[in-house]
Amino acid sequence: MTFAIKALTRNDIGTKNAKKIRNSGNIPAIIYQKEKNINISVPTKEFETEYFKGNILATIIEIEIDGKKTKNIVKDISLDPVTQRPVHIDFATCEGLKNINIAAKFNFIGKDKSPGLKRGGFLHVANRRASLSCPIDEKIPVSIDVKVDSLHLSSKIWSDQVSLPQNIKFASKNKFLICSIIGRGKSKTDDAKADGEQTAEAGEAKSDG
Repeated sequence: MTFAIKALTRNDIGTKNAKKIRNSGNIPAIIYQKEKNINISVPTKEFETEYFKGNILATIIEIEIDGKKTKNIVKDISLDPVTQRPVHIDFATCEGLKNINIAAKFNFIGKDKSPGLKRGGFLHVANRRASLSCPIDEKIPVSIDVKVDSLHLSSKIWSDQVSLPQNIKFASKNKFLICSIIGRGKSKTDDAKADGEQTAEAGEAKSDG
């Protein structure tokens, strides 16, 4: 996924100047590069529109400065502790790279069909996102589907059990836990007992009639 935005360079740094930039409708930011980092500002409205979609960490940001465009990714975002809106952004350049690491979120599919959840279990999510290594020229996924429709109580899904798009792989070489079904839930004995009680109640109602 790619998002384009225009930026302005800035020479003045510091808390006081950052406040002026925010009051003017922009967000102070920096682009980290091998040779020289660039201090910039980006339009608040445009960036927040993309940010609140929830996929900014899995998006290539095409930043245009004075007519020159470069590809970048978001490395870190500082948020206002009260409003939770971005107040500063750290970008990292993708120029000259063949592969980049992005953070894609997991989508858990089939929760309504999971035997473990139907029995009263709870879906424990160990990792909501994962770092993916992606060729920069490939279509970069913003999310990864994880099927939980067959999970029973105590079942787990590890990273090596999840299918990824072609040429995409997890950045971590070690497998990691994605989710599990926890909780005692209802046992088969409980279900049988409940069924028996319902049958008995039906029989009593029939006798009373």
